[in-house]
Amino acid sequence: MKRLMMILISSLSIMIFLAGCNEVESAPKVQVNQIMDVSQYSKITSDELTDKLGEPLRKDDWIQKSNNGQKYLATSFNYEVDDYPLEIIVIDNAVVRINILTSENAENRFIIDVNKDIFALSGIKTNVNMKTLVEDTVTLRYSLDNGTVSEVLANLEGKEVSFLRVTFNSSYF
Repeated sequence: MKRLMMILISSLSIMIFLAGCNEVESAPKVQVNQIMDVSQYSKITSDELTDKLGEPLRKDDWIQKSNNGQKYLATSFNYEVDDYPLEIIVIDNAVVRINILTSENAENRFIIDVNKDIFALSGIKTNVNMKTLVEDTVTLRYSLDNGTVSEVLANLEGKEVSFLRVTFNSSYF
């Protein structure tokens, strides 16, 4: 019995020693840089938009058909901010959506560590009412309804964000 106890204690001591010598290095956490604070564009007028960003590179008028069958006159204001193409959609003289094509800027790619990093990327503050709609390897989609942002959608290529869409008012879509 004594011999069995000595073997057990010796084995346990060796295992503890070996575990203490085994250094595990974790990957460094990715620092997420904010593209822009999209919340500042929530529901502002087209005049306020041009005051902030100047005249767009291009403006396109088109008809947006919502899920409920309603049709709305929409205008896309196309900008390039910090080498990122932006499409800002205005309906009823209010910004209702921003699309950011992040993959177009090869020198400043946006890599995220965890899925929720897309909020830091776009300057969006989350709340307890946030719901995950889709969270897989290619698409992230969250419903926020926080008074400023209604929905966030991101397309991924691995851990790189290739497209980011922020909707301020979902009733038009």
